[in-house]
Amino acid sequence: MKIRSFLFSFLMIFVGIVGAYSISMPIFETSAVSEDASVWDGENVTDITENDFYITENSYYIYTARGLKYFSSQVASGNTYAGTTVYLCVDIDLNNMEWTPIGTLA
Repeated sequence: MKIRSFLFSFLMIFVGIVGAYSISMPIFETSAVSEDASVWDGENVTDITENDFYITENSYYIYTARGLKYFSSQVASGNTYAGTTVYLCVDIDLNNMEWTPIGTLA
């Protein structure tokens, strides 16, 4: 009985300490997207540059929101990029614009 009482007391002290610590911790507001994220303006991409993406034999590197939109339009037009690994190299902020998912589940 003494062991049970001791364990209960220990548990209550532990919960009290953890609770007090978590209450005193500062709360920081964070954004889901980093400050240096590439922001999409909602426009279709017509004048793409080499700063937006980079392609190697079996890799596709996306550096801007415009590069992501261009990749999306290429997939929508029938380019499957089969065997290609796609790397998203920056945070992309879609700016609450309507976005169609890239590709299909098939």
